[in-house]
Amino acid sequence: MSSGEEEDEENTSAVAGLSDLSRATSRQILTRANESARTISWVVEGPTSKLNKADLAAINTQLSVLMEAEVASKAWQRERSRVQKAEAEAKEVKKSAMAAAMRASEAAA
Repeated sequence: MSSGEEEDEENTSAVAGLSDLSRATSRQILTRANESARTISWVVEGPTSKLNKADLAAINTQLSVLMEAEVASKAWQRERSRVQKAEAEAKEVKKSAMAAAMRASEAAA
């Protein structure tokens, strides 16, 4: 396998893991984003003074990870908000049902 094919395979596997971010916790997302930022920093400040095609591909992959982490974080926040709203609505329905049951038992008495 050539060096370019190995890099393509690594980039593909890194991108394939991005779909898992939608199910990740915020701590996992932040960890992944931090790792990506460190990788970008290492490539830019690394021992080579010029960025070659492989370096640019690595940076692009890491930027994709950061972007997906942001998207996943926002999706997680929206889902959390939706769940909290549903829980509040369920609590109100339960409270209304209990009040109706109390009124019905008082009327029957």
